[in-house]
Amino acid sequence: MTDEESRSLLARVLPPVRFVVGFLTANARTLVVDALVIVAWVVGLSLAFGLTRWPLLAYYASLVGGIVVYTLVRDPLVVPGE
Repeated sequence: MTDEESRSLLARVLPPVRFVVGFLTANARTLVVDALVIVAWVVGLSLAFGLTRWPLLAYYASLVGGIVVYTLVRDPLVVPGE
């Protein structure tokens, strides 16, 4: 690979990498909170349904429904540069 090809490849790869790094940096706190809330929801439901022996279909409906409601209620993520 020549120097020119190497610079061309770097010029194509750097903007998307910078965007992803900027997106993750701008939303780091929100993503961590989201992950903690979803993990707590899954653990809570697993304990509740495991202890009460409720139907598995209700577990999955509650699991998906809770996550969908949470994503609709919380603030949207920030896109850098907007």
